[in-house]
Amino acid sequence: MLSEYLASARNRPFRYGRHDCALFAAGWVKAKTGRDLTLGIKHRSLRDGVEQLRAAGFSSHVDVAAAHLEEIPTLFAARGDVAVVGRALGIVMGERIAMLEKTGLASVPLTSATRAFRV
Repeated sequence: MLSEYLASARNRPFRYGRHDCALFAAGWVKAKTGRDLTLGIKHRSLRDGVEQLRAAGFSSHVDVAAAHLEEIPTLFAARGDVAVVGRALGIVMGERIAMLEKTGLASVPLTSATRAFRV
């Protein structure tokens, strides 16, 4: 299931409100668990998304993940968990984390994560 989800994101360009890191991670969580981490927020830009998150009581998309998923030590993150790298959310693939960049999917080592959440 994860392989199919990642394949669908592989060549999609990064666009706020359409295919950004928050929607990428939230889409995976919804596919895996049925839980909707978007809070029904639809945004068109980073600024718009941040404003709507703040209105909902969150300071960032990472705080939404922390409020709805169990936080775990980063090195205990397993395939399919969500990880934080910098200010972005990605999906753990094993020893690497799938991350979005402008032209599609990239990956970074799991050791790059500063936080992780069980899915």
